[in-house]
This record gives sequence, C-alpha cells and structure tokens, in this order.
Amino acid sequence: MRRPASHWVIDARIEIGVFSMKLVRRRDCLFGVPAAGLAAALGTPAQAQSRDSGNPPEEIARSLVYRYCRSLDRLDAPLLQSCFHPDAVIDMGTIYRGPAGAFVDVAMQFMGGMSATRHVVGNVLNVGDGFESYVDAWHLVQRDAGWRELNVRGRYLHRVAFRARRWAFIYHGEVVDYGSEQAADRSWFDGRIGLPRGARGSDDASARLMPGAPGR
Repeated sequence: MRRPASHWVIDARIEIGVFSMKLVRRRDCLFGVPAAGLAAALGTPAQAQSRDSGNPPEEIARSLVYRYCRSLDRLDAPLLQSCFHPDAVIDMGTIYRGPAGAFVDVAMQFMGGMSATRHVVGNVLNVGDGFESYVDAWHLVQRDAGWRELNVRGRYLHRVAFRARRWAFIYHGEVVDYGSEQAADRSWFDGRIGLPRGARGSDDASARLMPGAPGR
C-alpha cells in the first residue's frame, strides 16, 4: 500500500540513507503538496495582494511614483508610458485632462521647456481606494528677466491596478498646496564645481547604469 505524500516528507528527514532517492521521486512536490497546486493556490505576491485587498501595497505605489518622477526629470518618454495602463485617465487641470497615451507627449514638451527639474517624493499613503503622494517639485527656467526657480509643493492622487501581469496607474491627478518663484543665482553652479552636472535624457551620468552602456 502506498503511503501518503506527507509520510514521504517525514522519511526524507529521518531516513538519511534513502533521502536522495525519495527526493528525486517526489521533486514535483513541496512539503507533500504538488508544486503546481501550490503555485496556483498561492499565486505571485502581486496576485495575492490584488486578490485579498484589491489595492497594491504602498511600496508598489511608491515605486510607481518614483518612476513617474524620474521620467519627468530625465525626459524619459518610454519610462513615463510604462507608469500607466493604456486606458488610464489623467487629470492635470488646464495642463492636460484626458487619456494617458497623449499625455506622454504633452508632458515631455512641457517639462522639456525647462532647463532642469527635480521631483522629491515625501509621504505616500493609502487613501480610500487610491494613494496620495506628497511631492516637492523644483524647476529651473529661463525667462526674459533671467533665470528663475519655480518651487511647487503638491500632491499626486493615484489609483493603481494589476493588469496584464504588471502594476500601473489607472488614474493620475495632481493638486497644488503652495508654490513660489524667485530669481535663481547660477554663479556657483556655472563655476568650477568639480562634479559632473546633471542633464536631461541620455546625456545624464545615470545613463551609465543602463544595460548596454559603455564600460559595462
């Protein structure tokens, strides 16, 4: 009479002399449970989270916000596109309101009109069925009167969903809590600072970290 799968696991622990033979015979199981059944029952971490709560953990939302901010600062259109599902809705007030597809071009043109930008993420919290992210955004722009710094203290409002094997935004909005503009003193930055200066796009030093970059 064949013993239950659970006995095979016990034998593998105490019958040292036959361990390797029985491990081979039961390699399709984990702790007496068929591997395929275990995978189906547990799913991936993302699938488990989606099934149990319907909302992603804050770490996933924070990672998406980080990617979104980097795409704006480095003018990385493919990275920005990857932050959204195809049917995502964007609400940026009078700047843009509509589908995510056309938003990428609008965002690249809008941010590309500035010399440099820097988005810093603060609190990322689950609010209702979405997320609220506090963001301080710095922009360096050249106007007729000279160089200016625009500082915006705002919040991103997101809804996130797991579709087509990936997490992405299905809604993105932004509100501004405060902002200010003042003259920018570039005398130190334009001098000999001894460090590479940041740049937009592939000219930035961070491009060396990408696969296929020279020296890798």
